[in-house]
Amino acid sequence: MALIGAWLASQPDVLPNAWVLLGGVAVAAMAIFANAWIGWRSAAVAHALDTLQTLRTDREYLINAYVVRNRAMPLGRALSSDQLAAFWDDSGKSSIDDPSFFDASRFLLNQYEFLAAGVRSGAIDYLIVRQTLRGTIIAIVNTYAAPIRKMRNDNPRVFEHLLWLYRRMRDMPPYDRGPFG
Repeated sequence: MALIGAWLASQPDVLPNAWVLLGGVAVAAMAIFANAWIGWRSAAVAHALDTLQTLRTDREYLINAYVVRNRAMPLGRALSSDQLAAFWDDSGKSSIDDPSFFDASRFLLNQYEFLAAGVRSGAIDYLIVRQTLRGTIIAIVNTYAAPIRKMRNDNPRVFEHLLWLYRRMRDMPPYDRGPFG
């Protein structure tokens, strides 16, 4: 399409009408913009998939997730959001007195903040993250609400992207109807 538009624009003797020439230039420009948009969109989707794959297979992430899971939610035991919130008091302190738990918790929160910043900037596709991590994002923020609140009292910009993503996911229905619904 871009080649046809460029050819039409470069052939004033074949099509002397100025409107046809402008139409050819417009068609070429639209094709260039469409290709750029498709490339940007494909890059955001690819980046989302790469990030999710890294979260699923990164050794450091898996170790920290294991530490948090074994300290807060022993395997085979499902805890409600209220039970999870009971691990934190209003000062942001946990009833679990274990330095590795705090380090692992900080690591996980920073990983999800990074993911949320990518989604907010458009570098990572929101729909893919929403479809794969909606429950995890909501559970992480609910679980760490007290320490996040305490850190935000000192610096209101702490975890701003994670909270933005949390609110967006919490307030929207879990699934779009999509083309088959």
